[in-house]
Amino acid sequence: GALGRMEKLTQLDLGHNGLKAEGAAALAGALGRMEKMTQLDLSCNSLHDGEAFSPLLPALVAMSALQNLRVDDMGSFPPCMKTRIAAAALTAKITWPRGNNDEENNDAEENDDDREENDDDDEEENDDDNGPFVIARP
Repeated sequence: GALGRMEKLTQLDLGHNGLKAEGAAALAGALGRMEKMTQLDLSCNSLHDGEAFSPLLPALVAMSALQNLRVDDMGSFPPCMKTRIAAAALTAKITWPRGNNDEENNDAEENDDDREENDDDDEEENDDDNGPFVIARP
């Protein structure tokens, strides 16, 4: 299609488009040819399970210029899928659903201290787990 011929496209916002597994599979080939893509927003779609997002992984690998990838507000990714996305989009800053980032927060000592002090608060205020959380990739 037309999207596949836009190889020089650098930004694409597909957020809030109701994308599901079939849409991801259809987009994968076109996105894989967009090596100059720096910004890709897939947020607020139904791509949070492994089956729906898997076709996009090779495209993310091909997007060597990708700097920002938004996959927030899609629900919680399984840990194995989160690892695969991070490996595929190695050069990008990824915005995940907030509830998916508990293990990344363990890197900073101050976060560990804050977590110990706020454990009771976290149990009461779990509504926040769907907000975006950004992870910077090296």
